[in-house]
Amino acid sequence: MKIPAEVLMEKYKDNIDEDGSIWLYYQSHKVDITEYLSESRNCKLAINDNGTVTYFDIESNGSGGYSLSASDSPEGSAEDYTIVG
Repeated sequence: MKIPAEVLMEKYKDNIDEDGSIWLYYQSHKVDITEYLSESRNCKLAINDNGTVTYFDIESNGSGGYSLSASDSPEGSAEDYTIVG
C-alpha cells in the first residue's frame, strides 16, 4: 500500500542539518541517511519498527531537496533496500 504524499509530509520528514547531514524521522526512529545519499543522491531504505517493515524510496530533485515515498511493500525486490534504524 502506497502512502499519499500529503500523509508522508505530516508523518515523515527528511531534514538537512546545517552541517549537511540528512536525517529521516519515522515513528521513534531518527536515522542519519547522509552516507546512503552521498554517492547516487537516491536510496532505498527500510525501517523495521516492532516487526513491521516500512520501505522508503528517497530521490534527489537535483536542487538540494528530496522526494520521499514509503510503502509497506518494497518497490521491486526487498533485497534492494538497506535496513536502517
